[in-house]
Amino acid sequence: MIDTMTNAATPTGNIDDREYAGYIDRMNRRLNGFIDAGEPLFQTDADLWLLYLYSFGSPEERQYHDCSACRHFIRRYGALATITEEGVVVPAMWNPADAPGGYLDMARQLYQEVEHARVTGVFTPSDTVLGDPGSNGWRHYSLTIPSSLVWRGSTMTAGQAMAEKRQDFINVSRALAEFGSKILGMALALLDGDAFYRSEKVLGPVKWLSDLQEARATAKKRDNITWRAVAKAPAGFCHPRSSMAGTLLEDLANGVDLEVAQKKFKAKMHPLQYQRPQAAPKSGAIERAEKIVEQMGIAKSLERRFARVDECQLLWSPPLWPGIEAAFVKIVPAPPYACPQPPFAEIVPVKVSVS
Repeated sequence: MIDTMTNAATPTGNIDDREYAGYIDRMNRRLNGFIDAGEPLFQTDADLWLLYLYSFGSPEERQYHDCSACRHFIRRYGALATITEEGVVVPAMWNPADAPGGYLDMARQLYQEVEHARVTGVFTPSDTVLGDPGSNGWRHYSLTIPSSLVWRGSTMTAGQAMAEKRQDFINVSRALAEFGSKILGMALALLDGDAFYRSEKVLGPVKWLSDLQEARATAKKRDNITWRAVAKAPAGFCHPRSSMAGTLLEDLANGVDLEVAQKKFKAKMHPLQYQRPQAAPKSGAIERAEKIVEQMGIAKSLERRFARVDECQLLWSPPLWPGIEAAFVKIVPAPPYACPQPPFAEIVPVKVSVS
């Protein structure tokens, strides 16, 4: 710590502090336990640094822990939490059960602060290492997470992905406020009963929204229930008002006649209309597409030409036809017909006299 501490006179290092090393290892195991269980991580608005620093009683202890690397870790990652199915916030670290004696009071205070904090977003890491592991004989707060949790998107950064989730939360919250349980139940019954053309295309999003509305009905912290659902939602489910599901829900909420709503729905769900471009793309959309192709490095993959025969891998070819001399060579013909000859009588010459 001291290598980045403020006002430190004689750095000695803590790399051999087994108690501190064991504490960090236990924190890491607890964090990865949540991740292995499939629990998303969330950011909260808990401000922990001063609480952390002043949890140590003496000025000497505070000076010892006043480290810029640890301050960066606590401010950026210290307030991470998970959310239970009931909407309860559970801090992802600082559990007092993991803390040794010298850190116990600090862990209790930070755990309680995060436990009562407000969730502000879904956490999407950009690296497998959270924090600075240390240097020059000093070990700092630093945790390692599985690479499967790290953001790998090529068209947006991890920060942009988190911003998108915050917008998803806003979209879903507005839809839940606009469409109550009665409207969602009615839509679900109509779609489940095949009353609408190609209803299977929107049944999933409507059921997801209906289940979320039901889960929020009995929860004390409804926003936390929504955050958890948004973090786990399938792609496309967090834009209910701008989808075909929203079209149906708006018609039902506005009291549109059922037959009229069915006709509108069928027209929009026509195979030549649904999820197909109906107008030429705008210049901005084309420029954005060009940038995405450039970022992904797939420009050459879009080039097309006819393949040559020598480039093709032979998977099957017809067997060679052996050929035969004649089509009916194996048929035995009948012997030629012989016309029977009558027996020949011996011709005896006869003398005839004329008188």
